[in-house]
Amino acid sequence: MAQGRGEVEAFGADRAWAALWIGLAGLKVPFVIFGIVRYGFRPDMLFTVITALSTPVLVLIFVSRFRVEYTAAEFRYRGWGAKVCVPYADIDRIEIPNRTLIERLFVRAFIVTRDGRCYSFWPKAFPKRAVARFLALGRIGGKADGYWNL
Repeated sequence: MAQGRGEVEAFGADRAWAALWIGLAGLKVPFVIFGIVRYGFRPDMLFTVITALSTPVLVLIFVSRFRVEYTAAEFRYRGWGAKVCVPYADIDRIEIPNRTLIERLFVRAFIVTRDGRCYSFWPKAFPKRAVARFLALGRIGGKADGYWNL
């Protein structure tokens, strides 16, 4: 999509990751429906029905908040904290403190600027293309080579 100063490549949360968590949050729904069909609705089931139906919606709201944008001049990230906008020229390195044990995915990463500021980024929530673009922003530091402090 074009914006005044150039192209913007934007990514939301990875759909498979979002579907997994929404599905896990909704596991209770079929059991609640079965209980209502089998025993009829009773007032003491109201809390169970409300929590079963609202949990997947809350997960959807949580997941929809994540967004990363790569513009011509800066990196933009929105999670549940403040929106982060870092000009590419200010990025010194990317710090990767750890990875998942089996898939070797980055759980958390940090952008470290030339003046020492550190901004958090959650790459596990985004598609592989967005993560590859993130890793290309600067030299990699931290435990990205796969060594763990266990």
